[in-house]
Amino acid sequence: MPKRNTHFIDACNKTFDNFATIQVKTSSNGESWRLTRKSEESYGNFFYIFLDLKNTKYYVVPGDLVANIITLDHKNWLLGSKKNGSRRKDSTIRQMKLEKIKNYENRFDLLKIGLENNGPTQEEIFKN
Repeated sequence: MPKRNTHFIDACNKTFDNFATIQVKTSSNGESWRLTRKSEESYGNFFYIFLDLKNTKYYVVPGDLVANIITLDHKNWLLGSKKNGSRRKDSTIRQMKLEKIKNYENRFDLLKIGLENNGPTQEEIFKN
């Protein structure tokens, strides 16, 4: 386990000399998780575990994929407008929606792939 309040890391997974860092996010509604601008950065062998507290489900997603999804989603969100027609303002808040990660339910096997291969390839990420 990392030291208490370690920036951006909730747990570490170790196999031999390789480490995977893990950030756990929870959702009480089971449909979305709140992230921040920092989540747009990729940190190598980094994974998110999105925990759906409502339905007791887990989604294990590579950090680089999360970074790509929320960066693109936020840019698209900024292109939209408020209900009154005015332009949306940027913020530090980001959101991960279930529909973007539903194929990663219980994909704890990705943690092993990440450790053995120094991170999953795009083919491995999108094969399911």
